[in-house]
Amino acid sequence: MTIPRILIVLTSCDRLAWIGPPAGFRLSEFTAAWTVLTDAGSELALASPQGGAPPVDPVGDALSGRSEATRRFLANREARDALADTLPLDQVHAGDFDGLFYPGGTGVLGDLAVDSHSIALIAAFAAEAKPMGFVSEAPAALLRVSEPDGTPYVAGRRLTVEDGGATLLPGGRRLGELLADLGACIIPGAAGGQHVVIHGSLVTGGNPASADATARALATLVLRAAGP
Repeated sequence: MTIPRILIVLTSCDRLAWIGPPAGFRLSEFTAAWTVLTDAGSELALASPQGGAPPVDPVGDALSGRSEATRRFLANREARDALADTLPLDQVHAGDFDGLFYPGGTGVLGDLAVDSHSIALIAAFAAEAKPMGFVSEAPAALLRVSEPDGTPYVAGRRLTVEDGGATLLPGGRRLGELLADLGACIIPGAAGGQHVVIHGSLVTGGNPASADATARALATLVLRAAGP
């Protein structure tokens, strides 16, 4: 069987003007996915809007602590080198991959929510019903994704976001509210508890504790799509 190829997309945004503290991607969510997906036998590639080394969200990383997956990742020089040299998103082609994963972190709100290459990438995956996973704030990357007829991608789809949508965006709106306005059915989970929602080929996890389970669900869908 062909080895599944999965793309992990990380934010390049290191600061949000409306929040103040430094931003970035949440290391614990990324390393949870990296561990699960590599253990499942997938080949991984990493990308970000600007390419190169993406910024780690220092606040989110401190709150999440150092998991076994994070320690394992940091001990792997090849993995660290890959993270330090992510592909620019404008050089990535959806047809080269079988699955897509977006870790959370506040930086997602600053670039991936509006990045045209990210939007086109997700739309291409959606058009072929390829498995996609998003954790915590990462569903912000779905806000501007549309179906070919212009319908919001999230319309009619069940999903979850950071603790039921508590992430504030400019103007004081919450991510869950904006997604619901587009027709998404937001399924809240208990604060801090593992919570994953699967709707077709879309997998969403509600918080950092859900990253591992989100990646496992994604790996299962990728293998199922590959067939026997």
